Amino acid sequence: MSSNITKSILATSTEKLAITTPFVQPPDCSNQWTMTEMPHLPLTSFSSGEVYHTVMSKVSVSAPPSSCYPSGWDRVERTSRLNFSPGVCPENWTYYSMARTHTEGPTSAYCCNSGFNYTWVNGRACAAWGPRTEALPNPEDAKSDQVLMIHTPWTVTWDASDTATLTPKLPTLASLMVVPTWTIGQTIPDGVYDYKPPRLESGPDFTKDSLFMFLVVGCPVIFFVLVCSCVFCCVRSCRKKRRQRKVVIVAATPPAPTSPPK
Repeated sequence: MSSNITKSILATSTEKLAITTPFVQPPDCSNQWTMTEMPHLPLTSFSSGEVYHTVMSKVSVSAPPSSCYPSGWDRVERTSRLNFSPGVCPENWTYYSMARTHTEGPTSAYCCNSGFNYTWVNGRACAAWGPRTEALPNPEDAKSDQVLMIHTPWTVTWDASDTATLTPKLPTLASLMVVPTWTIGQTIPDGVYDYKPPRLESGPDFTKDSLFMFLVVGCPVIFFVLVCSCVFCCVRSCRKKRRQRKVVIVAATPPAPTSPPK
């Protein structure tokens, strides 16, 4: 079924199971499915706002027997049974959301079976559309010949020091690096998935707006010219009136009497 599966656990242990080579599931594991109803919250928009309401949908959920899992997985605490460290994904599965969230922390990834995509369906899930395998009593449910198939993703983590013991050799990511999908043999391009700090959003460049430049530069210049023109006209008018008053005063002043000859 599989090779080189390392167990370091006791009954109901909190330690995670280690898998150093890809686990090979028996062929009949891919046919172990059961129909069930799963709630989801579709959004309905109204003029007064948005309303969420719960709808039950028919889905096909993976329900394999214990033989479809690595030996010893059921002796691990239930919440950690599908978390393997160090670990690699099962044979022919795809690594999703491969990431290293801390400088000194391990790299982690979610494993989905071939043909399934990692997504969120009431929690982390691997999902794909597949043919309906059983008749449904409700005619409304039976209209489609496709059904959403869901299985729980496996989680694997590994440190840089673990890569020498793992087959295949998994990549060691830089800090805060996230690779959306990865398959065995794939080369991760340099720099493509490196962490990039978020940019501060810059506002619009108003200096390229002619109206803005007119309001900021043109209006003050025009106002200054108008003020200077008004001041100049006022000064000139005052001087002109002053000269006119002098002329009137001079014209109205009688000549000084001349002294009689001696």
